[in-house]
Amino acid sequence: MIWRDIKQWLTVMCGGILLLGTAAAPAGGETVVIVSKSSTITALSANDARAIITKVPGGSNIQVLLQENDSAVHSEFLERLVARTNDQLRSLWARRVFTGLVSPPLQVSGDRAMLDNVARLTGSIGYISRDAVNDSVRIVYTVKD
Repeated sequence: MIWRDIKQWLTVMCGGILLLGTAAAPAGGETVVIVSKSSTITALSANDARAIITKVPGGSNIQVLLQENDSAVHSEFLERLVARTNDQLRSLWARRVFTGLVSPPLQVSGDRAMLDNVARLTGSIGYISRDAVNDSVRIVYTVKD
């Protein structure tokens, strides 16, 4: 009798964990870093992508775009590429902006807004779900586990 109860409890817990895992995954299943078609950037390594997003050099004409804090794509991007929490990234950017060397990142709501802005703003870089990509942007890095 006890073993059956334990088995049922484990089944429910495992099911809950699987559901939580799927809820946190981005809709497209894979996050990619994108630039506009007119950008001179054609490909980035993980280190280069991380550096551009977190340490844009002063005097650079790169405009970083970030998705809203509560989006699944933003969460995956932070966890898998930037390796920082949202608060850590926000603090990092606040320090960078305070120096006067860089402009703050633009925040957009969702893949569609990110796609439209990156396609329109020369020198911008952002990230979206692979399923949202169209021919107005170029994928320069695929975020991996």
